[in-house]
Amino acid sequence: MDIIHMYEDALHQLTRHEQTIVFRLRTGHCGLNSHLKRIGIRQSALCHCGEADQTPDHFLQTCQLHCSERKHVWPTGTSMHTKLWGSSQDLEMTAHFVNITCQRI
Repeated sequence: MDIIHMYEDALHQLTRHEQTIVFRLRTGHCGLNSHLKRIGIRQSALCHCGEADQTPDHFLQTCQLHCSERKHVWPTGTSMHTKLWGSSQDLEMTAHFVNITCQRI
């Protein structure tokens, strides 16, 4: 079996817009404050909630500003790995979460 086919990334099954969202969250090169501070656009990496740096992990997993959206999309909770590397449905849900929070990624 070809190495490339042993692990198929579901990213290619998404729309271009969804692919962009997931790829940016995977790499951390996105519109969240952690990246914007790193490249000199923001003074602070702190999230608007004031509890932690606004990283992809914080945004997707724990930010209190997006609890209701998170529970709507993932009612039983979902790991960060699944949100960024799961099935095409998992990745679509991640893109949907970003869209309903109106967070620029």
